[in-house]
Amino acid sequence: MVALREEPGTAYALERLAGALESLDLGDVSPFTAERDRLAGIVRSYLIPRSLDPSMPLTVVFAGPTGSGKSTLINSLTGIDISRAGVLRPTTTRPIVLAGADRVHEYSDLAGVVCEVLAGNAPVLDSMVLVDTPDIDSTSTEHRRVAEIMIDAADVVVFVTSALRYSDAIPWQVLRRAAARGAPLVHVLNRVTSGTSGAVVDFRSCLGAAGLDDDVVSISEYHLSHDAQRLPALAVRSLRRRLVSLVDANRSAAGETFQRVLSSTIGAAERLASDLEESRSDRQSWVAELSIEVSGRVHELDLSAAAGVSPSIGDGSARSKRRWRRSARKVEKLAVEEIETLVAAAETILDRDLREWCLSGFWVDMDPGSELTVLVPGLLRLTRQAVEGWVIYVRRIGEEVFPESPGLAERALIDSALRSEATPEAHELFGAETEVLAERADRELRGRLEVIYGQIAEHVANPVRTDLGEPDPDQMRVALGAIGATFASTRG
Repeated sequence: MVALREEPGTAYALERLAGALESLDLGDVSPFTAERDRLAGIVRSYLIPRSLDPSMPLTVVFAGPTGSGKSTLINSLTGIDISRAGVLRPTTTRPIVLAGADRVHEYSDLAGVVCEVLAGNAPVLDSMVLVDTPDIDSTSTEHRRVAEIMIDAADVVVFVTSALRYSDAIPWQVLRRAAARGAPLVHVLNRVTSGTSGAVVDFRSCLGAAGLDDDVVSISEYHLSHDAQRLPALAVRSLRRRLVSLVDANRSAAGETFQRVLSSTIGAAERLASDLEESRSDRQSWVAELSIEVSGRVHELDLSAAAGVSPSIGDGSARSKRRWRRSARKVEKLAVEEIETLVAAAETILDRDLREWCLSGFWVDMDPGSELTVLVPGLLRLTRQAVEGWVIYVRRIGEEVFPESPGLAERALIDSALRSEATPEAHELFGAETEVLAERADRELRGRLEVIYGQIAEHVANPVRTDLGEPDPDQMRVALGAIGATFASTRG
């Protein structure tokens, strides 16, 4: 048996784990949010308090489906009508805690949930507090969520079902979750009649098949008067004895229950860390593949619609070439308004290409009528910077290789790059160097556009980061290691 000792280091190690869980950035719709919150709740509401005060009363949580009779059982155990049963379902809409008068102030907030707390003097409240929870199969998802939080904060779970409801699917899901924590479970089959007595045997069989303790407390159906909210004392005697025996067992083996819940929580936290690591790796791979795919579109872009800044050489005859060369010295470098036209043409091409890509299914939130520049802030600025910077780059090449008419050289290289092939004008100017120079100009332009497309990929990935967050499980693994070291020292 592992005796639980009051160790400052224990609570500190658990506090580190709770903090590490709560600090995980899981975004808005991560599938891991519920598990993170569940584990943090167990650590804060169950493990930390019991590491600091092992003698605190047991928290006994009654959970079950609609109409199972949880409230009536609690009324009957305590002799106090803390929760009124009735035909209106669900009757209990938030947790109701019944505690001894000296501890009422401790339970207004249980596991982060605001509870209604009532004081009582029933003998069972000397060693336990009883919690009535909303129905776990309620049509309100919030009711089930609250019930599950209470289960995670329990020392003992009393799972109440009826002879007519014990095989329902949703209660079994919650029952398996409760069993996985490692805290004791008491199975109650309520409202058993002579006509449904076979349900007890069948319920035990179902529990055994699920790998659960098949010991069942059965409670017979009683026809109560209109105002009665309690069963006869004899009806709940077996349940009362079971709870008292659990209190006695807890006093002699508190550490064992604590250790089971701790081990279960650590195992779940380790699985969460592994799942987050795998998810992060998958997301990083997806973002990398997205960036490659988007940037790769640049090499397929048809930019020829923006070409046409170079004076034509005509039909290529000797006469046309001579005329073209005579006018070469008069050709100026691109004027500001011509660069503006080039920028506008590039914007149109990029907008059309990115819109086609977005609407093909990669960006599911893209509205066909929306402006791409609204969805991708800075697209116009990036396009302008890319084109203007590229023109300056090409201009320098023209000045270097054809100083007699750098304006004509600039224009010929621009048209060659936009058409992805050297134009006749470029061949006439540069001769054997034409293909190399045209390729340099083309490569530089598409390289600059790749930067824009890379920015687009980042922008597309941002909603995914917002939805799923950027969790780093390393801090949680460190905290788990600290807990392992702490409990290894307490055993020593």
